[in-house]
Amino acid sequence: MSSGVFYNAEERNILSYREITRNGISMLEQLSVPKKPHSKPGLKFDYSNYDSNALTFAVIGSTDKNVAELFETEIWKNINPSHNGYWAIDASGLPVGAFGLALSASDLLKVGSFVSNRIRSDECLMDYYNDDGIVVGGDKKGLANWRKHSWVNPQNLNQFGGMGYGGQVLMFDISTGNVVFIYSNYADKYDDNIFRVAWDLLNELR
Repeated sequence: MSSGVFYNAEERNILSYREITRNGISMLEQLSVPKKPHSKPGLKFDYSNYDSNALTFAVIGSTDKNVAELFETEIWKNINPSHNGYWAIDASGLPVGAFGLALSASDLLKVGSFVSNRIRSDECLMDYYNDDGIVVGGDKKGLANWRKHSWVNPQNLNQFGGMGYGGQVLMFDISTGNVVFIYSNYADKYDDNIFRVAWDLLNELR
């Protein structure tokens, strides 16, 4: 996700997103290329988005909709958005799975509220987030326990969220339904304290 709209967002194929589909190739081409081995300390970081991009094909297979279409019907039409939203596409024209969504800050907050309320009102979702999540083969081998992700407040497991492509943080508290958004970008040189700021804001709203 991202907050802020690029000058050519209406084209939905944004230059700054090329890295997430491996320099402009399609997601399918990316998935057909063997993964690079783990980088040793001191070497250039290679961000892997295989899992997020692979998920787009699972969504299509199970819903007959791509991720952008599913987002539009299940979320976008239910939040009364104030501005246009955009989804980046890969070289083949498919909406990308990794960091593809670009929204205004106000609409991103609305998405956070929608997700928070959905979790609070859906018993299955609430059970999942109140439980240990899904673990397949342990942390290093499969789907890791979501609670061990750095976006979860270790002092309050009801507070969690995500970070956008530009460094924005969206977090919500499923015990209260409150949502906070911190706008930032990598040029700000923020550190992990940005998460603590978000958790403190959530605590102030309680």
